[in-house]
Amino acid sequence: MHSLTEVCLNSIQNSRLAPLFLDAMLKSVVVLAAAAGVCLCWRRASAATRHLIWFLAVAGLPMLP
Repeated sequence: MHSLTEVCLNSIQNSRLAPLFLDAMLKSVVVLAAAAGVCLCWRRASAATRHLIWFLAVAGLPMLP
């Protein structure tokens, strides 16, 4: 029996959606890395500010593709 991950990976590899998933993944990595960089620079900022940065980064991910 195949795991759900294997089934998903096989279906993505065999479809025309693979470039879309790769593009979305790369954009997500860039957005999250930027949020991490901002939070790293603002280490002394309040926790609420850092949480807002992470929230905005994660909330913006569905809007990328």
